[in-house]
Amino acid sequence: MDIKKLSRGLLFGAVLALASGTPGIYATDKGMQLNINEASAAELTQLNGIGETYAERIVAYREENGRFENIDEIMEVRGIGPATFEKIRGDIVTE
Repeated sequence: MDIKKLSRGLLFGAVLALASGTPGIYATDKGMQLNINEASAAELTQLNGIGETYAERIVAYREENGRFENIDEIMEVRGIGPATFEKIRGDIVTE
């Protein structure tokens, strides 16, 4: 068992549970997930590998291009490639 991943997952879950009344955060069959079409930059920074700069780019991309049609589209945001996507794919939704 990878303690670092477990700790990160528990922390992410706790943060999302505290914010579960906020738009953009949903309980699904996969646990708590963040809707990248509704989440604020501050909420996006709770994702593994997404800091302030990437969060702001995600919001700017969404404002310029409209809603994400699917989660893969987040890789169109400058700096978010396959490696980052793999870290967050289970934690994000578009609906």
